[in-house]
Amino acid sequence: TPSSEHFKKHNKHVPHKLVELQTVLRDFVTLVDDACDFIMIDCAPDVSNLPTRASLIAADYAIAPILPERFSIQAIAGVDTELAKARDINNQLKFLGYFLSQRRSRLGLHDATEDNLRSVQGERVFDTVIPQAIAVADAQQMGQPITTYDATTQAAKLTAQLAAEVLTRIANQSQHRRAA
Repeated sequence: TPSSEHFKKHNKHVPHKLVELQTVLRDFVTLVDDACDFIMIDCAPDVSNLPTRASLIAADYAIAPILPERFSIQAIAGVDTELAKARDINNQLKFLGYFLSQRRSRLGLHDATEDNLRSVQGERVFDTVIPQAIAVADAQQMGQPITTYDATTQAAKLTAQLAAEVLTRIANQSQHRRAA
């Protein structure tokens, strides 16, 4: 379910103290897991709220979109902190990485920020970058994924490429786990 205003009442400042509430989503996912190939949970950008914490506790894998801008880059420390806290309850949680989203190719600041992010975070940054595109905004307005709204756009092709990269990282994690 996409994040929405309905979650606002659950935005608690100390979600780790709400033991029963933070595991309800995990319990639900366990019930429906066999009926699904994948369950994707979209969270609000604030990683320190109850819905996001519950999602991390329910998940096997996590990815984080990141805008190539200062405040988004500064939030990485918070993401790492929340991932560590979630692993206290869900030791199966694997972080697959960050993907750059809404990148503007004509903005030098985005170039510099991406270069810096890749030099600091290395392989934690996906190769695929999702650009800022009018087609994405149009698809959102129509309530459709970009790959359904207009699969011929560059944004749709890059979104499919990102999905393939996510699946590759999941497969690599699974192989790594078996080898260990």
